[in-house]
Amino acid sequence: MLTLDSMISIIQKNQIFNDFTAKGRLNYSDAENHQEVQLTLQCQSDRGIVIGVRKLGFEIARILLKKDSVTWIDRFNQTWSCQALQTWLDKYHLPVDYYFIQDLLISGIYLSDYLHYNLVVNPNDYLLHGTSELFSINNELERKTYIPRKTKMILEDRKVNISIIQTLLLEQKNIPSHLSFDVTDPKSGDIKIDIQWKELSLKPIEKLKFEIPSHYSEVVYE
Repeated sequence: MLTLDSMISIIQKNQIFNDFTAKGRLNYSDAENHQEVQLTLQCQSDRGIVIGVRKLGFEIARILLKKDSVTWIDRFNQTWSCQALQTWLDKYHLPVDYYFIQDLLISGIYLSDYLHYNLVVNPNDYLLHGTSELFSINNELERKTYIPRKTKMILEDRKVNISIIQTLLLEQKNIPSHLSFDVTDPKSGDIKIDIQWKELSLKPIEKLKFEIPSHYSEVVYE
């Protein structure tokens, strides 16, 4: 019978990688806006994530995420800014960190050192529950493949539902190729995000493509 330690070992094995690249599109909607953009993504394990955002064929923004910082290039206004990652996440009321983003992209699931886990075995799926005093994460995984399908995060009165709609088997790893996020927040309103990758690769990356043009102005946030 599958144990909790065995399940965690299976998940962590699927999260081991060196480099990861992707191309696709993102749909974003809230009460007032709806946007569709194209995305390019480069990720070097534990070192950094670069996201390029394009619309109508032109790059409008480029983002560099590191463990402790986020740097944003605004092509339209020819500016750039850098903030502590936690400050940026707190601004958007996101109870996550760098590893949450990285692990979710590569495997569709995140395991936190701050949560206490228990495993429920059902006939058709596994339920992996993680709880702490501050928040909880509940994961639903397929019984035969251990592929994560749904994640529910609850932090006070905010809820995030993550669905892994499709995965791609690449070098013996099940990588999410279609993800959706439904965020319920009484203060900032509901948000829906849908990401669909058309290209995925685990080929080596020589260098993360992120350079700030010398004529761009820095914007400093207090």
